[in-house]
Amino acid sequence: MKKINLVDFLRTIRKGRTYYLKIDTMEIVNPHKYIERQIKDFDKMTLEEKNNLIFPSYEELNIYELPSYEEINHIEIMRFYVKNCIIDTKIRKELFDTLRNHNYIDKFNDVLKKYDLQDEYMNVSSFYYQSIIEEWLDKNNIKLN
Repeated sequence: MKKINLVDFLRTIRKGRTYYLKIDTMEIVNPHKYIERQIKDFDKMTLEEKNNLIFPSYEELNIYELPSYEEINHIEIMRFYVKNCIIDTKIRKELFDTLRNHNYIDKFNDVLKKYDLQDEYMNVSSFYYQSIIEEWLDKNNIKLN
């Protein structure tokens, strides 16, 4: 697994998906599969043997659920950017129009690319995504090195 940048990863979280971070390795993991890989011959066990296993808690394994799509509130971050950083009325309108769509994140990013605004948006929005991460760390009593 590849170590991730949390700010960049939060930008990718979409509705209906749950992600977990293994803190000590900074990897996104599926907790069930991670636990299964830690148990010798798990795939050879009978269902009864599996049902009798006592699994450690996610916290004991340093695995924590990342903020959800709803907790991140991408649309508010995007609105802030358009309202406070985009002066050109044509581009503003186009960006605000994308936010009315169901699939607004991809459409918003397409418009950013069209006008070569991705770097500016990344710089502006990083502060907000970082603050979400800091709140999440505090809420879960996590200390990163």
